[in-house]
Amino acid sequence: MSWRRRERREDDLARELRSHLDLEAEEQRRAGLAPEDAHYAALRAFGNRTTIEEDTRMMWQLVSLEKLGQDLRYACRMARKSPFFTTLAILTLALGIGANTAIFSVVDTVLLRPLPYRDASRLVRVETRNDPLQVHNGPASYPDFMDWKASGPFEDCGIYSIGNSLVRVGTSSERLPSAAATASLFSTLGVRPLLGRLPLPEEDKSGASPVTLLTEHLWRERFGADPSVVGSSISVDGKPSVVVGVLPASFVFERNPELWTTLEQNEDLTTRQNRFLAVLARLGPGESIQQADSRLIALCSHLAAQYPNSNKGWSANAFPWQESMAGPVRPELLVLLGAVCLVLFICCGNVAMLLLVRGIGRAREFGLRTALGASRPRIAVQLLTENLLLSLAGGGLGAALAVWLVSLLVQYGPRDIPRLSEVHMDARVLLFALALTILTPLPSVRRRAGAAAFKAGCKHGSTGRRKIVHRGPPPRFAQDRFSDC
Repeated sequence: MSWRRRERREDDLARELRSHLDLEAEEQRRAGLAPEDAHYAALRAFGNRTTIEEDTRMMWQLVSLEKLGQDLRYACRMARKSPFFTTLAILTLALGIGANTAIFSVVDTVLLRPLPYRDASRLVRVETRNDPLQVHNGPASYPDFMDWKASGPFEDCGIYSIGNSLVRVGTSSERLPSAAATASLFSTLGVRPLLGRLPLPEEDKSGASPVTLLTEHLWRERFGADPSVVGSSISVDGKPSVVVGVLPASFVFERNPELWTTLEQNEDLTTRQNRFLAVLARLGPGESIQQADSRLIALCSHLAAQYPNSNKGWSANAFPWQESMAGPVRPELLVLLGAVCLVLFICCGNVAMLLLVRGIGRAREFGLRTALGASRPRIAVQLLTENLLLSLAGGGLGAALAVWLVSLLVQYGPRDIPRLSEVHMDARVLLFALALTILTPLPSVRRRAGAAAFKAGCKHGSTGRRKIVHRGPPPRFAQDRFSDC
């Protein structure tokens, strides 16, 4: 139906223009001119008919899909006409967009996304401080943790220590990143095992047999995803330990331990001066971090008065766990993101210079189009369409490059980056890539190249335009006479 309406409009416009030309020719004949001379005089008085038709069509529709299709087809022809330039521009943009997208996916996962736990915003890490000893964000001792758990402002809390363990299965041994924790740590996080069960509270007590949890990655890579591993015995640091469960891949933790064991109860663990453990807690319903800090400080003051030899001058504060976990790598990730942004700006500058050189080479084309009546906005839209086509091609190739870079980062990246195994390309990252594709190259640097090329074209085409425009009286027909077409 839209094409039929367009054809009717075109027919109406042609008939309207012919009627005005006929009226003008009739007036010229009444003035004494011959019929042929009257016809040419009417054409001269009427002006550029093509320009009037184009201006009238612009009033029919604000955005012409037909013109967009013409611009896209012409942009494809120009891209095929200059394969070296097209390939170089696309590869340059793909490098900048791909690097930015890959690094943003890491920043988004580590710094921006909430942790995959129930009410993750209520998870806090409790860190000690001692101003006279200049200790800040320090670890805690096991007896202090037990006092905080019994009388502190937390719904639940657990304690852990991260290190490395020598694991022996059969005749093979391997040193793996590991962690020792109380059973309450997993209830604090609200974790459900993939296989088996979690450690029980009675297995934290002195004299209990040690138990071990495997991560899904270790279970698949080292044990071949064998379900019978649950209940079997392995050697951890020379001591037998029973595997009671497998943690799912969604379980993420700082420094990515591969296996978890229970804390060994010994004299070092029960001494208040031995502060080497990290505390993770869950705030109670309606409890804020500020309120938890106030209650912790009051409890620590009470412990300092009760145990002056070990607790004098010591206090504690609660910090959001996600910020605490990402804190050590936050500066490095932000610096890396800034570096790849600089790479993107350099790539955009290089593409802008290529477009400027290409635009100067097309000066004769722009001059001819200007002489034929093309306006400055019309040429600018054509250049914008060509640049958008290049940008979209570079963005698509950059997204594919980002997928490959992300897989390399996950497989070979530093193990101390938290949540690195979660990094992947998703809708948010793809939207970021699309924003880089459209917003960064086109409106900022490419507009200058298009404007410079347009100016060059106007210089070359101005003489020819004066030759084809007839001098004479201004047209007698105002454009508003065709506004109803």
